[in-house]
Amino acid sequence: MKYRRLLTVMFFFVSCAAIIGRPAHADDWDTCKDEEAAAAAAIEACTNAIDSKKFKARELSVLFYNRAISYRASDDVDRALADYDEAIRADPRHAPPYNNRGKIWYEKGDGDRALADFDEAIKLKPDYVHALVNRADIYDSRGDGDRALVDLDKAIGTDVKNARAYNIRGLVWKKKGNAERALADFTQAIKIEPKQVFALVNRGILLSEREDYDGAIADFSAVIGVNPKSDVAHMRRAQALLAKGDNTAALRDAEQAVALDERDPANYLARAAIMRALARTYDAILDYRAVIRLKPGDVRRQQAANALLELGVQP
Repeated sequence: MKYRRLLTVMFFFVSCAAIIGRPAHADDWDTCKDEEAAAAAAIEACTNAIDSKKFKARELSVLFYNRAISYRASDDVDRALADYDEAIRADPRHAPPYNNRGKIWYEKGDGDRALADFDEAIKLKPDYVHALVNRADIYDSRGDGDRALVDLDKAIGTDVKNARAYNIRGLVWKKKGNAERALADFTQAIKIEPKQVFALVNRGILLSEREDYDGAIADFSAVIGVNPKSDVAHMRRAQALLAKGDNTAALRDAEQAVALDERDPANYLARAAIMRALARTYDAILDYRAVIRLKPGDVRRQQAANALLELGVQP
């Protein structure tokens, strides 16, 4: 029996399946788990079923789990987190609430709690693909590529159609210096999901690094086709166009990137490089100073400072 699930691009909250008896209050139960029901209606139905006090253990856990997903769909993250707590309290052996709670902890910046929840989900269900991929994502972010690969290989072995697993594994291979494996994994992710924007961006970046600018531009253009408001895709396409010598088109993309996100120093760095190519030194200086004003990380700040010194001005 499928539970109600929320599908998003930025955050991957998954549903689970369970074989359980049909509860007495079928209408509330069905609405609570109905993937097509509006979040408010699902929350009301789940609440009615929970308040009836007729459900225990796994059934009660399922109700809290489904209501949590509806709260998350309504951007009420704190209530979602509380309901995942209740779902686990009702049935500590119910794996999906651990996975979804771990995603919330990760969003909140608490990687340790997230990792603990993914560990528990995998302990309860060793072939839990989504928890394996989520844990691998944390391992990768912490520089533990070897552990990430173990989880990703297992996830892909269980579900060969999991595009996100291929994309993250591609990132791990790229960090390990294996561009061929990285390219193969990004390509497989895109084959499975042609609109997988993260894999498209990552492959585009890799192709740019290999000086395949036409291929990179095609990938970034595909991202923009899916999401015209992707400042990253516009910025990256601008860089590829600049590398090809199409400064005018590059500037159009860079201007769009800055307009879409005025707080991202990378967009100003990209536009500044184009301004220099166009001999618009004053505009380049303004952009480099904008980078420093935004207080970026050390690498980008140093890039901007060095560029300003090259142009004969102090950072």
